[in-house]
Amino acid sequence: MESWVINVVNKVLLKLRLPCIDLLKLRQQYTFYRIRRSVPCSIKWLKSLTSWAEDKKIDKTSPIYVMWWTGEETMPPVVRLCYKNLCRNAKRHPIVLITKNNIYTLFPSIAQHIKEVEEKYNERKICIQHFSDITRLLILDKIGGIWIDATVFVTPDWDENLVGKSFYSGRRSSTFANSGKSITAGQWTSYFIASVKGNPLINFMYNGLLEYYSRKGWISEYYTMDYLFTIGMSKSPIVRQIIESVPEINANLFGLESLMHKPYNQAEYNSFLATAPFFKLNHRIEYHCYDDNGERTVFGYMTSLFG
Repeated sequence: MESWVINVVNKVLLKLRLPCIDLLKLRQQYTFYRIRRSVPCSIKWLKSLTSWAEDKKIDKTSPIYVMWWTGEETMPPVVRLCYKNLCRNAKRHPIVLITKNNIYTLFPSIAQHIKEVEEKYNERKICIQHFSDITRLLILDKIGGIWIDATVFVTPDWDENLVGKSFYSGRRSSTFANSGKSITAGQWTSYFIASVKGNPLINFMYNGLLEYYSRKGWISEYYTMDYLFTIGMSKSPIVRQIIESVPEINANLFGLESLMHKPYNQAEYNSFLATAPFFKLNHRIEYHCYDDNGERTVFGYMTSLFG
């Protein structure tokens, strides 16, 4: 339904003192239904599962996967900052930087699968985001480890709640679950996922993306992986148990974005970072090292440490 139609209907509803139509939720419900109808085989497989043996755990030496397709030398300032900070705080976790020049050398056992996905990307049938989505799910499903997006800034205790678990992601408390704007209701973060191999949720989303593509010939919805996550939650008690076992984060994981422009204050900065194990930044936002008054910003301070 066109947005202008919704606006007209809402004006009438307001005059009648009736609840208005939420256009975002309406679109989400339609997209959810459309994607669900496009992955029947993946759903059938997921619903057939009666148990999952969680015999393996993420440990203190599980690898971290970071992908920047064009290589470290092309990283913009925010990505470089996040990557260097991650290198400093990786502890015993080896960091695997994935680029177009080394991906097949790094993962020879799944190279053919990656090649098939890359061909779709090169033919412009999927965007770089969907290429990254499918690649991360493939690696985690077949090998396992910790996927951290290149624009994630980790804090010193980032791995405290994931070591010893079979799955971990940024599950937010109801207070910070994006106020209902996200289809996932803040139950996970696609930009930070830790999992052992063979996780049924990861397997379902990976095969769901491939099934959707095979039926449609392209992937148009940017957040298809999030919709598949939500479908998995709705169809499988095993998946719900996996997600609900993840401890909640009572913080705004996007809060660092707005802080970057502000003047640096050590106490406020340290206090804020202590609220969460990691934060998501955006490399498309231009930050400055000094504000209009000549004061060093939080971004300026962080750049002096990690930039």
